[in-house]
Order: sequence, then C-alpha cells, then structure tokens
Amino acid sequence: MIKDNIMKQPIKTTEAIFPMPVLLIATYNEDGKVDIDALKAITFDPYTHGYYLVAGRVGNAFKDGLKLKK
Repeated sequence: MIKDNIMKQPIKTTEAIFPMPVLLIATYNEDGKVDIDALKAITFDPYTHGYYLVAGRVGNAFKDGLKLKK
C-alpha cells in the first residue's frame, strides 16, 4: 500500500544551474519507491525546439560496458 504522506516528505535539493527550467515529478509504486517506468518523462531539445519522450531502461550500469572490454 502506498503511504498517505509520501508526497509531504521534504525534498533534498541543492543549487544547480540548468539550461532550461526543470520539473521533477516522481511516480511511486506499491512499495513507496519511485517507479521510473511509470514516469513518462520528456526532455526538450533547444536546437530543434522539440520535446522527446524518454523511454524505458536501456541497459545495466557497471555491467553492459564490461562486454565491450573483452
């Protein structure tokens, strides 16, 4: 079950400079963890003035690159 107060938890932020405004919205699964696949994130390309969907997982960090070393 999703915690009722999960959206009221404080967000840890640090100052940073972004080229464009950034909005981060998290989508949670039943365990209360962020569900990246349900996020349906988009990104903006300032050169073509287009929005693009950021889709699904494409690999495994620290593992897929090892195949290229061999």
